[in-house]
Amino acid sequence: MSGTATIAVKALSARYDVPGVDDLEVYEQHGGYQGLRRALEMAPTDIIQTVKDSGLRGRGGAGFPTGLKWSFVAQGTGKPIYVVCNADEGEPGTFKDRPLMELDPHSLVEGMIVAGLALNSEAGYIYLRGEFAHASRQLAKAIRQAYAKGYLGADVMGSGKRYDLTLHRAAGAYICGEETALLDSLEGRRGQPRLRPPFPAVQGLFGCPTTVNNVESIAAVPFLLVNGAGWFTQWGTEKSPGTKLMCISGEVNSPGNYEVPMGVTIRELLELAGGMLEGRELKFFCPGGSSTPMLPASALDTPYTYEDIAAAGSLLGTGALMFYSDRTSVVSVVRRFTEFYEHESCGKCTPCREGGMWASQVLARIEGGAGVMEDLETLERLCDSIFGRSFCALGDALTTPIASSLLHFRDEYVDLIRRGVGPTGEAPARDVEQCDEDPCTIVHSLQRSVGDRKGDAALATLRVEIRAAERGTEVGRHALNVGRDDRDVVQVERGVVLQRLHDGIERHLGLSRWTVAPVEQERRVRPCEWRRRGDSVADRALERSEHRYGHRSTGARAVWSHCDTRPCQQELRLARRPQPPIGHWQHRR
Repeated sequence: MSGTATIAVKALSARYDVPGVDDLEVYEQHGGYQGLRRALEMAPTDIIQTVKDSGLRGRGGAGFPTGLKWSFVAQGTGKPIYVVCNADEGEPGTFKDRPLMELDPHSLVEGMIVAGLALNSEAGYIYLRGEFAHASRQLAKAIRQAYAKGYLGADVMGSGKRYDLTLHRAAGAYICGEETALLDSLEGRRGQPRLRPPFPAVQGLFGCPTTVNNVESIAAVPFLLVNGAGWFTQWGTEKSPGTKLMCISGEVNSPGNYEVPMGVTIRELLELAGGMLEGRELKFFCPGGSSTPMLPASALDTPYTYEDIAAAGSLLGTGALMFYSDRTSVVSVVRRFTEFYEHESCGKCTPCREGGMWASQVLARIEGGAGVMEDLETLERLCDSIFGRSFCALGDALTTPIASSLLHFRDEYVDLIRRGVGPTGEAPARDVEQCDEDPCTIVHSLQRSVGDRKGDAALATLRVEIRAAERGTEVGRHALNVGRDDRDVVQVERGVVLQRLHDGIERHLGLSRWTVAPVEQERRVRPCEWRRRGDSVADRALERSEHRYGHRSTGARAVWSHCDTRPCQQELRLARRPQPPIGHWQHRR
């Protein structure tokens, strides 16, 4: 635990500083498995009622009351009941469960056994993120010791009740943090969200009644049975009782794990982490991880409770509090978040699969200094089309950072589009440059330079963007292909026009100021020609599209491309766009 501020408490983290507490004997010396002994003396319904009375809410993000969730699990169906712990901690900025499993693994094992007794279950699973190697070793050791001591197995502590616990190491997919995708993964299938109903409480793992809970939620239950519900409600508020394991990160002096009572303000949490780095002022923060709407610095005095954070326009989420200073670009942060969710989408539903790709590319274009005002409307329409329309909450997680940043920091987007300058006053890396030369001269010089650099047989793509100097806005994007047969084509966004370059671009557009940008060589790739390009968002989206569907999908920019195989050299193709595809075009004179 980091920091020594007075608001920090030690409840669930009380044993973190005990040397060797990961060993069973030391754990028992510090009150370990007393909650299990108490549970064996209680009826299952009494255990659930104690959890209800404590007001414990799910600590994995949704905040649903744990005791109420347990009461929904179907009993008396003749099917086995399963308890599943979601230890697939993959939310960016979240690292609260990992220390608990590494430092105090027996607390989770004990919580799983107690949950099994409460639900009349005989089997439980810990679904652990595959990258957590040390946590995996610690939990495996704790489970072996629990079996050897009789806490697990056919006769739990001589009670005649059976409970078996399995540690399942996952493959590191963020989508498997969603409970139904997690269950599919446990069953050996691809981790994808299920359509509900039926809900897991009725038909979950292997088609049987199941409850899925977070590590922190399950580990808290033995403490409730030993100390009583009143011990837990001494902290927090009426609707958000107890303590919360926090992970504070970002541009602060002392990032780390903290346990605090619910109800403290964001300002107190910032002070607990040592305040902002020297010379920096708070600009915005994410109260519950990257999937929660960001809030401006003016919301710093908001109490950290489920209801108050919701009233401020965000979510408490997993308790991952990330602070950002005035030196950080909102657009850059949102773009990185969006790339993460685009990459982690399972691809089952269209809103996430397609919307994530478009949002990433639009944000990358804005950050790169080539955005237009219409991009803001495009982002808003994308958010409206994705939010609430996907199988799981990943679609919502994708859109909330974008929508909240546009709500609170729209001016930064506008300034970046108009001036191409971020909050530090420095222009981001751009792929275009302004010039007043004759457009035909520019294009031919670029053609010669590309030909000299890549060789006579290479096919290169040049992108020509045209801006009207008098209006300062982009009026058309143009793609120019240079083949070794010197056939050059221009595509104008508004009303596709194909014309030989030597006829003169200026005569058709009537513009005197041009923006020109060379683009790296591109080629059509068939599924059998799978290869890796660069690390850009567009490249990764393109690779996935080719791998899945066998065709190109380059995103928001219209790009003409040649195929570099001899039978297809003369073929032109327009990449997919939001509008219906135009199809194949032939050269025109």
